[in-house]
Amino acid sequence: MCIRLIVRLQLDKVYDPNAPEDDMLERYEEMNRMREHFVNEVDRDKDSMISMEEFIDNTRKEEFKNDEEWQVRECVQRE
Repeated sequence: MCIRLIVRLQLDKVYDPNAPEDDMLERYEEMNRMREHFVNEVDRDKDSMISMEEFIDNTRKEEFKNDEEWQVRECVQRE
């Protein structure tokens, strides 16, 4: 299972490489955070790999069926 593809599809909805206000470094950091979160949620045996069984089992969870959009972290700069 290619986690990067799943994460990239979500990030493409939020970040536009042609938009000057979209920070691609921030996008990369968000991608890593999302990937880590996904693995922590789905990888039951903690072998750092997601088996087909783990993935399918995850799709059967109630929260999977709710299909909420990923919430991208807002960075707040303080002066």
